Amino acid sequence: MSWDNFPLPNTWVVVILSGLLFLLGRYVSPSVDSLEPPLLKPRFPLVGHIISMFSEGGGFYVRLFKERRMPICTLPMLNGKVYIINSPDLIQSALKNNDISFDPFLVEFSKAMWGLSQNAGDLISDKEYLKTGLSIIQSTLMGEPLHRLNLSALTRLMTYLNPIKPGGALEAPDVFIWLRDILTDATATALFGVKNPLTVGKAHLMWRDI
Repeated sequence: MSWDNFPLPNTWVVVILSGLLFLLGRYVSPSVDSLEPPLLKPRFPLVGHIISMFSEGGGFYVRLFKERRMPICTLPMLNGKVYIINSPDLIQSALKNNDISFDPFLVEFSKAMWGLSQNAGDLISDKEYLKTGLSIIQSTLMGEPLHRLNLSALTRLMTYLNPIKPGGALEAPDVFIWLRDILTDATATALFGVKNPLTVGKAHLMWRDI
């Protein structure tokens, strides 16, 4: 006996699929506590937000805020969830909260961005090494050291901006690429000095695989 002998009308197919999606959304979607940010459901159950994130990139978050104007919300994704904070005041509160740690994201981002070997990845994943590295970063990115770093970066940046005369034209085929490269050069100069290898002409080599 074959299922071909029992053709289903398109209407029934739609009904069955809708029922399956409803059941999946009901029993697989993560539960949200009353103390958590309000839930912002996707148009397509379970994977709607994930599809939008991949297809829209950074514009996904901008669109969500324009459509809903929510200071903070919870996005359900499969059986997990993501919190999105749009309010500057809430962002500051989150950054000051000792219960929130960005260390895991820092480690994973560093591995992907710099193409670290397994050995190097294991080292920065070690809590003691990570704590030491973060303490060095924090001590050099506060107060007077941060002021000197910003001054050096802005001084370098002005070498690209000052030649642009008021009312004059700037030839930049891609403004995003132009800004990316001069900001990379300014930051690298502030961190590593004028003779660093991350010049405007070579900045694209760092970003091409990211």
